[in-house]
Amino acid sequence: MSEIRVTALLRVADGMLEAFKEFCSTLVEKVREDEVGNTITYNFYLDESDSAICLVQEVFVDAKAFSKHGDNMSAMGQTHEHLFRVERLDICGQLLLEQARAMREYAKAADIKYTNFNYICATI
Repeated sequence: MSEIRVTALLRVADGMLEAFKEFCSTLVEKVREDEVGNTITYNFYLDESDSAICLVQEVFVDAKAFSKHGDNMSAMGQTHEHLFRVERLDICGQLLLEQARAMREYAKAADIKYTNFNYICATI
């Protein structure tokens, strides 16, 4: 199994919900254009009882596709970081050694709760 699954919990900045939604739409469109064949799932969900909380679910075909996505999105995320804060980041799948190290460093520097779950086995 080589898929990389990412779940991120974001907190939308006060008064920025509409701008955040527009940003999410822009991200989804960019993924559709630039990551064909690499990104399987890229979904954003708002909590129905607290619209300041957003859950992001991403699935990539493998660690290389995950890297490509990171390269593709990093500049956009940095220019729009005033819209949201990543509170939690869970990655399921075997990252490349340098990816795992970079993700741990990123999470620590940004004070993000981070976990990388490595694949053991599956029933299907």
